[in-house]
Order: sequence, then structure tokens, then C-alpha cells
Amino acid sequence: MIKLYRSLLVLAVIILIILGLNISNQGINSLTMESRKPLMGIQTQGSNISVFTMGETHSYGKQEIVRHIIVSTKRVQIYAQAANNYMLRIVRIAKVLLFT
Repeated sequence: MIKLYRSLLVLAVIILIILGLNISNQGINSLTMESRKPLMGIQTQGSNISVFTMGETHSYGKQEIVRHIIVSTKRVQIYAQAANNYMLRIVRIAKVLLFT
């Protein structure tokens, strides 16, 4: 449970840093009259999703993202099952070595 709290705290700090950089970028844009893109951000336009990273824009279709999420979810499930099987095998070996 402590690891979860630590992870959430680190995630919150990273989000605050990104938000602060985006705000300072907006301030610089106002002072210099430039039109720079945000450090990080997401914008949806119809069936496209634009992701802004470090001032660059990457556009993806919603169907493509959904497909990648489904594939990633399946891979995570496979890796989690493999890790679980590995840990069960280690426990069985430890029981045999320690209790026989």
C-alpha cells in the first residue's frame, strides 16, 4: 500500500511540473507574441486525437488508439500471467527444498 502512495505522489509531482512548464510557456508566448505549442497536451478534433510533446504535434486516429490499447491490455495480461506462473514455480521449488 505504501508503494501505491509513493507512486501516486511521484505521479502528482510530475503532473505539477508539466502544468507549471505549460503555464510558463504560455507566459513566454504572451511576452514574445510567439505561438509555441504546449510542452505536453492532448486535443481532440472529430475522429483525430492530437498529442503535443515538446512542442511537436502527433496526430492519431481514435480507432488506431483503441486498437493499440486493446493489444497493450492483452500483452499486459499475458506478461502478468507469465510472472504469476514464474512466482508459483519459485514457491513450489522453495517448498520442496525447505520442507523435505
